[in-house]
Parts: sequence; C-alpha cells; structure tokens
Amino acid sequence: MIEVNNLIKKFGDFRALDGVNMHVASGNIYGLVGPNGAGKSTLIRHLTGVYRQDAGEIFIDGVPVYENKQVKAQMAYIPDEPFTVFKKKNVTLYILPPIFIYGEVCYLLKKNMGW
Repeated sequence: MIEVNNLIKKFGDFRALDGVNMHVASGNIYGLVGPNGAGKSTLIRHLTGVYRQDAGEIFIDGVPVYENKQVKAQMAYIPDEPFTVFKKKNVTLYILPPIFIYGEVCYLLKKNMGW
C-alpha cells in the first residue's frame, strides 16, 4: 500500500508539490498523468526515497520511505534523463545520473552484466 499525506516539496520559492494526498491500496495500479512540470517525477522520487519531503508523510506498507533501506530494497528507480550535458568553453562533459537500484535488481545486474 502507498500512502502520501499532505506532501510538500519546494525548490527555492517554487512549490513543486503542494499538499499532495494519495492512497493506493495493495494490488491496485495507478498512473500519473499531467503536463511537464506538474510534479509527476518529483512525486516518484519521493515514493522511492530519493528526495526528502519538506513536509508531509510518505509510507509504503505503513513504513516511512526516506532513508529506509528495507523499503528501498524492494524497488528500483531509473531517472527519465539518460545523461546530463555540461558545456563550458570548448569542453563538453557527459554525466550519467545516479541510478537508484536496490535489492534483487542490483543483484541481477551484477550477476548478468558483470557489475
């Protein structure tokens, strides 16, 4: 079960998430739909424990997510940006983002891809 109560996330003065409430019962499937900048990716990053909320609560099966290794061991998060490009003068730097993979997914990657 996923439970989000009054979730708030700010980036500077901008409120990316402003009092989000959501309850997804076990076995249900939900989709997040909205325009760019609506907060879909920000919400997913909170649900996977990548971001810490400024206010509110997030629970997976009744347990808080952020900095909780047991909860994170049951999920994987792959960012929507394949890499970031930084250009300064005549130097271009491609940076792969951190891919937050835990538990069984990490084991399978190590086993099958030699990581």
